[in-house]
Amino acid sequence: MITELPHTDSRNFNPIMAMAARVTIAEVEEIVPAGELDPEAVVTPGIFVHRVVQVGHT
Repeated sequence: MITELPHTDSRNFNPIMAMAARVTIAEVEEIVPAGELDPEAVVTPGIFVHRVVQVGHT
């Protein structure tokens, strides 16, 4: 059985997994200009993201 991890767990594992991955894809709802996001809201640093996929709201 797979369950969703609480937000705090994803903050711990996402950067580690991104560093270990050959390719990291970030799924985002919206692409905004640099400086528009609160740095505390960013879970995986951009240096580890190789692709960005914008998806609509579900």
